Amino acid sequence: MAYLVEDRIPDQPVTWSDASHDHATNQDRISAIITDAHSGKYFSNDVQDSYPSRVEVAIVRLAIRSSRTNPAITDAFIACTLSHMLSHSSFTYLTTHPNSGEEVTLRARVACDQH
Repeated sequence: MAYLVEDRIPDQPVTWSDASHDHATNQDRISAIITDAHSGKYFSNDVQDSYPSRVEVAIVRLAIRSSRTNPAITDAFIACTLSHMLSHSSFTYLTTHPNSGEEVTLRARVACDQH
């Protein structure tokens, strides 16, 4: 039995430009979530300046990954969670207290469930 090569090629193969577009779209989504978190509509963001921007991006990327398997994690929920962190736990606290990340994240999620 012979197969045509065309039968094994997907209808719409992923190209470099598609991958670049997905990356740009994801970057836009990350920026929008961070902007929403900084807006002040969730929490005061009192310790926002202690967080390097790359850390905020990493937190949001991790949350987006989690949202793929949990539809309850919306972009607004991610923004609220980040805002809670930026309001209640300095980056210095996170880096100097072992396992504080889990505690801070849990407190933020509980607060945002009620928000």
